[in-house]
Amino acid sequence: MIPEWVQFNWLTICIAVIPLIYLYLTWNYNYWKKRNVAFVKPQLIFGNYKEVFLQKRTVSEVMEDIYKKLDGKPFVGFWRFRTPGILVRDPEMVKTVMVKDFHSFQDNALIVDPKMDPLLAKNPFFVSGEKWKNMRSVLSPSFTSGKLKPLLPLMEGVCEELLEYLRAAAPASAPDGIEASLTAFKYTVEMVARCALGIKGNNFTDSEGHLRTMVRRIVSPGFWKNIEFMILNFLPSMGSFLHLSWMPRDVDLFFTKIVTDEMDYRKKNNVIRPDYLQYLINMSKKENGVAYTEADALGHAVTFLTEGSETSSITLGFAWYELARHPAVQEELRQEVAAARGANGGRLPFEALMELPLLDQVLQETLRLHAPLMAMEKTCTRATELRGADGVACRVEPGTLVVIPVRALHHDPAFYPEPLRFDPGRWAPGNRERLVKYTYLPFGEGPRICLGMRFAQLQVKLALAYVVEKFDIKTTPKTPNPVVQDPTYFLTCAKGGLWLRFEERKSSNSE
Repeated sequence: MIPEWVQFNWLTICIAVIPLIYLYLTWNYNYWKKRNVAFVKPQLIFGNYKEVFLQKRTVSEVMEDIYKKLDGKPFVGFWRFRTPGILVRDPEMVKTVMVKDFHSFQDNALIVDPKMDPLLAKNPFFVSGEKWKNMRSVLSPSFTSGKLKPLLPLMEGVCEELLEYLRAAAPASAPDGIEASLTAFKYTVEMVARCALGIKGNNFTDSEGHLRTMVRRIVSPGFWKNIEFMILNFLPSMGSFLHLSWMPRDVDLFFTKIVTDEMDYRKKNNVIRPDYLQYLINMSKKENGVAYTEADALGHAVTFLTEGSETSSITLGFAWYELARHPAVQEELRQEVAAARGANGGRLPFEALMELPLLDQVLQETLRLHAPLMAMEKTCTRATELRGADGVACRVEPGTLVVIPVRALHHDPAFYPEPLRFDPGRWAPGNRERLVKYTYLPFGEGPRICLGMRFAQLQVKLALAYVVEKFDIKTTPKTPNPVVQDPTYFLTCAKGGLWLRFEERKSSNSE
């Protein structure tokens, strides 16, 4: 039996501690009120992230709700658990954060521990400060049109393999069809493996897809994977304490080995290939005024392999999905591609592909509706002031979280009438010029705009052009309508997948 004085002491402690815990949890909840900034009322413990934490909704959907609730405000306050953050709503304010006052918001908010993730720590997305600036100066030239054009024969070969895969898989897929997101992922992993590393991933023939599996283990939806992501993103100190990493150790070793082996092979055999890895190898040899090592080359090759495959596969899968739901657009695109081939002796040269107007419009509209990253998180790096058109000003302190609500901007009827309607015509000449700047951000904007943007667009355009020529893309009873976002993933992902049928066109058999 516990003595009464012990019971009394425990009761006293609880009475004293509970208010202190409450005070700790709510200490910052007056942050925006004190600064005269409009905000959405936070909930105890979670702030405005309860549905995110419970994996009921994505961050981008929660940010879109906040965006709508405080319509007319250039920026508003919210809380990620106890941490106050700013949601930027006005396009001019987006321009301020991403371009005009870039040096005050130059770092992305995601943090990677170099000790736990040595390869990902070299990813330009995670690097900050002067190191990021130096890295970008080295990597930017590798994604020019001049560097991409020589890759076209390699890329065309992967497209032909995609067509063969669809011919074999489509007949057996009725009536539900093929999961288009997975098919797109097989294509982009193979494409990036060839163009980045000069190796074959065998993604269309190997049912296990070892390379694909390893990439997917870094970037994949799932309850426990999302829990790890939230700890690493929201509570990085806890992530370090628990020894959590973005990339599992065996995956890190796998990628290190295949890239190192390929680099060693080229050195020993004096092999030179026109791919991204060769560019990185050459840069590590140059006296370019910036320290760039083979370890850097290894990290950037892995970055290209992982990021270049996942985000592009999301875009490609949704582009197929929208074409299946809009057969008239699909047929018009088919005719455009056929006309371009006819005008170029049956080929689709780099210049012709990049100049196809409807193909570009389909891609841009898909990215508007289904951008892979629908919320961008920045960190204030230098004290500054944000001042809205309504006259409200706020001093932003270093370390403050700043969110650009991409999904909300892309789906705002004030900028895009009937925003949920797939309408490639928005991007036609004459219409495109009337769109409000800084409301379209699938690749970001300003100095930190996505480095691999041109490559991503090229590989998606190629797959669209090749597939639409040879196949009718159709919906099935399993095709989602509307798409429900998977709340267990930080990138855009359809819950249950994107199921489509690819029917080979009879006219294409004799071609």
